[in-house]
Amino acid sequence: MSAGTGRDAAGVDGARSWRAIHESLSRQRQHPSSPPSHAVAQERQSRAAPKPPPLPRSDYKIILRVRGGLNCAVIHPCVLRQIILKAAGLPISDRTSSDQIRVNSINHTVLISTPDLDRADLYHGIRLLNFNGTPHEVATHVADPVDTCRGTVLLPSDYSEDEIISTLRRCNPKLTIGGARRLGSTETILIIFQGKIVPYYVHYDGCALRCRPFRQKVEACTRCRQIGHRQDVCTNTSDTLCPKCGLKDAPMDHECDHVCVVCNGNHETGSSLCRQRFKPRPTRSMEKQDPPIHRSPSREQTHGSSQRKSRSKSKERGRKSRSKSKERGRRSSASKSKDRGRRSDSTTQDDAWPGLSPSPALNNSSVNSHQVGWAKSASSSCSSNHTSNNDSTLFKENATLKAEIQRLKLQLESFHLSATTTQIDSRPPSASTTQAPPSHSASSMCHSSAHLNPLHICPWTLAPVLNANHFSLPPANVKLRALHDQKNPWRRQF
Repeated sequence: MSAGTGRDAAGVDGARSWRAIHESLSRQRQHPSSPPSHAVAQERQSRAAPKPPPLPRSDYKIILRVRGGLNCAVIHPCVLRQIILKAAGLPISDRTSSDQIRVNSINHTVLISTPDLDRADLYHGIRLLNFNGTPHEVATHVADPVDTCRGTVLLPSDYSEDEIISTLRRCNPKLTIGGARRLGSTETILIIFQGKIVPYYVHYDGCALRCRPFRQKVEACTRCRQIGHRQDVCTNTSDTLCPKCGLKDAPMDHECDHVCVVCNGNHETGSSLCRQRFKPRPTRSMEKQDPPIHRSPSREQTHGSSQRKSRSKSKERGRKSRSKSKERGRRSSASKSKDRGRRSDSTTQDDAWPGLSPSPALNNSSVNSHQVGWAKSASSSCSSNHTSNNDSTLFKENATLKAEIQRLKLQLESFHLSATTTQIDSRPPSASTTQAPPSHSASSMCHSSAHLNPLHICPWTLAPVLNANHFSLPPANVKLRALHDQKNPWRRQF
């Protein structure tokens, strides 16, 4: 007998057992606890699709597993209610009852919620459902009470259920045990505890038995090869698949290997070799909501909350300090980069000629001294365009400067010749012996400067030469000076 069949058989034959479990737990539970608000909020956020309103927590929940391929999800709820009431022997015209019926389309079960214990007993006794004149077999069981958990221990198969329950309650007075039953013909005993924490050990006649939380298996159907329901409630009756390999319309005597529906492994579905046969365990956040049963809940919760608050504060302080340090580092680096840029600009401006654009060599050197590798690669195209524009401008300025210098040279030579001739004609003979011509140094400078490269001559080096010629060659009288100024207007520029 399988575990599910044993559970259904125990639920059918043990009506007194489930009533005893609910009555024993209801006596000791004076104030039913409500789920924490944060747990409800997390549950609402994790919902992928809207669900119907919740059922009353204090009601009895009876679950019907309809077999024979009947799909209750396609039947109208009002019609299904009449079928269930007729099978339970209750009047269909009764409108005063607050019983509710819900259909689960995933695992193909029907849940009935009722606050009346007698009506729950009648629902639990349903064995057949007649739909369109066809009877369908039904297996029923009652869900565990609210705020309970399930644990498993191993005991020999010759121990009866009544003996196990009485011994567990006698040897564990601090634990509230609602009931216990054997899972099929195995040695596994399922124990129902009050609360949400499963103890690590339970005492049984002086022995400490390891108690482990009950883990539900993933329900897989070998008839339609789908996950979520078992083959006894499968509604797919048209397709005939091999229960081992899943081959469609395969002969009964064909040879094949087992293929697991859950993990597609080479083993039987639901065997102990499947590593994915159990449903996932609850997360650590869910486990930390309630303290262990061997410790005081108040101390555990207060200590945990204080630790969480202190950790959160320390994390916030660490984040703030990191953000401050990052801002300081950014500000300092930005100010340093600005200062470096200003210094480089000042050096280039000091080295450049006044009135002319700075040479591209100076600009490239100043930029390259502060650029990194990625900046060079990013600004290569821009720098090439910039240098080409500077070269063309520089060539134009050089050509203009050469022409201006050549013109000045010609005017200077003509002025020098005219000045020397006028001085020789106007001076007395005695003055030539006593005074040396003051234009000798200026003329020598002009002649020497004529052999220089005009590109190497700066404006401020050329201006003293012209000024020297202007002041070293004064005319003999005022008329001659005015005549020279009228003939040579370029002298007024200096």
